[in-house]
Amino acid sequence: MSASARGTVTKSRSYFIYNNEMFKDGFLEKDVKTTTLITTNVNPTYEEITAFANAFEDKAAKAKILATLTAPLIAAQRQSGQLKIGDFVEIIDGDMRHHFRHFRKD
Repeated sequence: MSASARGTVTKSRSYFIYNNEMFKDGFLEKDVKTTTLITTNVNPTYEEITAFANAFEDKAAKAKILATLTAPLIAAQRQSGQLKIGDFVEIIDGDMRHHFRHFRKD
């Protein structure tokens, strides 16, 4: 794989290379030490969570990621004691069990 010139985009297999960094499906793939990650006070949006989870083809992995990353959203809603239109919910019974959706009024 050849290094790309600064500011240009090249393609190598399923990766795009920009500024010598590799991107796949819109995500930067990079090896980092876990100690360099900041994980406190991170509040991803629902759209960010689903975009990240959808990058996984394995349905079980996708469900696990959605459950893990949406837990803080659901916990905050439970603490407020009220369900509002637009709140993010987990379906716990029926055919759509373990799916996550926004609460809406039809």
